[in-house]
Amino acid sequence: MAGERKRIEEIQMRKQERERAVKHKIYLIRRAAVILAAAAAVLALVFGVKSIVNSIQQKKAEEAMRIAAEAAAEEAAKPTPTPEPRIDENGINQTFYDNTAFVGNSFVEGITIYELLENCDYFSKVGLSINQVTSVSTATGSVPIIEELNAGKQYAKIFLMFGENEVGWIGDAFFEQYQTVIDTVRSYQPSAGIYILAVTPISQKVSEQDVDGLNIENIKTYNEKLKALAEQNGAVFADIFTPFVQEDGYLAADAATDGIHFGEDYYIEMLKIIQSS
Repeated sequence: MAGERKRIEEIQMRKQERERAVKHKIYLIRRAAVILAAAAAVLALVFGVKSIVNSIQQKKAEEAMRIAAEAAAEEAAKPTPTPEPRIDENGINQTFYDNTAFVGNSFVEGITIYELLENCDYFSKVGLSINQVTSVSTATGSVPIIEELNAGKQYAKIFLMFGENEVGWIGDAFFEQYQTVIDTVRSYQPSAGIYILAVTPISQKVSEQDVDGLNIENIKTYNEKLKALAEQNGAVFADIFTPFVQEDGYLAADAATDGIHFGEDYYIEMLKIIQSS
């Protein structure tokens, strides 16, 4: 009996030990689960906060970009301020003639002689006619005059002045060649405004001499066709004939010593007329 009881007690003790081991194992498992759950919660919180922060930062960046874009658009929409024109003591708008070029005959030379413009180039020659532009150079140049416009510099305006030496042609050749010059200027200076200047009036004495067809009637005919040529090409026709014609239909006797080329005062008036064309 005593031996049986002892064996039963040993069995019960081993059973209790197993139960305690199982309970301890369950405890450890539950504890690990709690720790894992807590860690997961912490990670979720961390990543959640990070996501929120990233979202806030992204929204701030997008808002900053939007504000910058709106500011840039608003700035671009503002009209570019027009600089105050530089009007000299003669009433010439020097700003209008900035970065421009005159191409033509001896009449252009007078602007150079009197130094009336501050920022302008001149490509001219005494006696130059429209058919010589592609072959004759200026007194100081090394290329045909028309090629001076193809040297890399871009001009805001090009003023063309021909006709005085060609009025005796009386035909279409002059205007056909003028058209070729306009086309060439456009190819060399695509962004420049083109001005076609009228042939200026002459004195009665010069008209009556009628040398090589240079008379007031031929000049009037040429100017009508020059105006039409300008309109056909989207160019500006600068009428520097009409304002200088006196009641008798001719240039005033005191306007030019040779009855053709203006003195300084008349050149000044001519430039003021051109800038108002």
